[in-house]
Parts: sequence; structure tokens; C-alpha cells
Amino acid sequence: MKKILLLIGFLALIITNCFADSYLDFDGVNDNVDIPYSDSFEGLDKSYYCEFMARTLPSEVGHWMCLVILKHSVSPWSGWRIYLRPYKNNLCFSVYDSSSVNYVISSDISVEKNQIYKVFVMVDSAGNMSMKINGVLQSKTTTVPDYLDVNRRLRFGADWYKGGQLNGFMYDVRIWDHALTASEQNLLFAGDEVTAGIVGNWDFSDGQGTVLSDVSGNGHNGTLRYGPVWKGMPSSGLINTPKFVSPRGTYQDNDFTLEWNGEILTEVQGYDVIKYTEGQGHTSTPFGD
Repeated sequence: MKKILLLIGFLALIITNCFADSYLDFDGVNDNVDIPYSDSFEGLDKSYYCEFMARTLPSEVGHWMCLVILKHSVSPWSGWRIYLRPYKNNLCFSVYDSSSVNYVISSDISVEKNQIYKVFVMVDSAGNMSMKINGVLQSKTTTVPDYLDVNRRLRFGADWYKGGQLNGFMYDVRIWDHALTASEQNLLFAGDEVTAGIVGNWDFSDGQGTVLSDVSGNGHNGTLRYGPVWKGMPSSGLINTPKFVSPRGTYQDNDFTLEWNGEILTEVQGYDVIKYTEGQGHTSTPFGD
């Protein structure tokens, strides 16, 4: 979903939102979202999806960063998780079998800071694990022989253990009760809804409060813990419709602040800024670069 602020004049800035209308900022210390357990979250023949941006990389802090996890709160050797691995800074999907053997596939690419990634992972009914990043199938695969339900809570943005916290933004997490077909995956990465077999759909549209709502209708609402911060466009007028104002104001790179015609936009890292000069075309750069 993209929202546009158009500033008319000889020099104009067009800001397009790379995120949903709202999203959660995790501090990398202890922020997380906690969701009560459902057996529909785990097992073979499941698909998982999330979108995120990392502000720091695992290699910079010396430990992994967990995106989405369901595993035992006492023993780490169970359940499944999607996480960023240190050293290579790549994405991993981990599933434990009933003997607590860990089966892992990892992305071919290394994640970069301040870039948005759309992550899709699945394990089919035969235990075959696969991963797509931004719609591109990753080469590494493996097969987990079976799966033992761990009957534990789902968590976004942090592991159950110290050292697994995400420092960055997250939005749009979904779980399905089956391995999505190729056509369903294409629809997903094209931005269309895939509603068949949806178990949980957290689109982060709440924008405020301490609850992350499951909009699938299945009631798997989450609780914000330790203070992840809702962020998005601060003015409803900027969210709902394009707004036209005169071209005067200031842009500050170091603290991600844009002031234009009295409107102050703060904490909008993740937006694109397109500079347009009449007769000279335009250039685009991530906001804050």
C-alpha cells in the first residue's frame, strides 16, 4: 500500500510509504508481541509470511535476530522460527523434529540494513522446507521427517531467550494451514490477498494501543510487551488523500525529520523521497540516506 504527499512547485518532494499505514518499531532490547498458543500455528503443511526492515544487523551485535517464533519456553530444542543469523546476516527458517533435531534452510542473499524484505517460508505435508525472499525462490532446501507440537505461544520480534531481539520494523505477518501453491505464492507477492486456509493475519493496522489484532477473524490477537512503538504517518490527512501544499520547508537527514509548510513529519524512516525539478526529471533515494 502506498501513500503519496505531493508538494507542488519548481522543486517538489513526493513521499511514498513503503510500509502499511502503521507498523511496529522494535528496540532490539526486549520489545515483542505475544500471541496465545493455537495448534493451527505449527506442524507440517504450513506456510508463514512476514515483512520487516532491520535497523542493525546480527553481525553488528553478535547474535541472531528473531522475526517470528513458536517454540518451547523452557527447552530451545523444539518448535520453529524465522530469524536473521549472525556472520552471514542471512535469513533462516528452522524446524525441529520430534527428536529435537534442528532442520534449517537459509537464504542465498545477505540482508542489508534499512531495506524492506518480504519473507515467505513453508513446510509441505511431506516435510519439504522452502523459502522465498521478495518473490525469489532460494536455492537451499531440506526435509524434516516429522514434527512434534510444542504447545507454546507465538511471538514476534524476539526469541524466548536473551539475545534474539529484532532491532527494526515489522508488519504484515500471516500463517496458513497449508503449503501455498505456486499460483497462491504469486498472488501473495503481487500484493493480493490469499484468504483460503488463513489461520492468522496480523496486518498491523491498529496503529495504537497494546493489542495487535488478527484480522483473519480467528481471534489470535497479540499483546504488545515492553513497549514496541506504533509508527506511521502522523496526520490522517496525509494518510487518506494526496495533499497539495506550497514548496517551502526544511529537510533534516540526521533525525529523519521533514518540515514542509508547517507540517512536521517525524520518524518516517522507510519512506522514499523523490526530488523533482521541473524540466529536469527526478531522482529517488531512501529517506535518511
